[in-house]
Amino acid sequence: ELKKQLDMQKFVQVHQGYIVNYSHITLVKNYNVVLDHTITLPVSRSFYPKLNQGFETIVLTQFSTSKKAMACLFRTLLFLPYL
Repeated sequence: ELKKQLDMQKFVQVHQGYIVNYSHITLVKNYNVVLDHTITLPVSRSFYPKLNQGFETIVLTQFSTSKKAMACLFRTLLFLPYL
């Protein structure tokens, strides 16, 4: 089975016939998932909670990382000497 070969930290099953990569998900809404802003797939009710939880975790992690990077950049800019 393909699912056993995939890293399920990066992939999630959204329907009986669909397994998607979290990195391609751009939107989760109304039991649908949008991939790369173009492809819309249905999400079954049984897979929706895991998809939603995993997607939220990834988004929050990326936001946290981006926020930390921006804070570091801001601190660096504050201490740059005037040219």
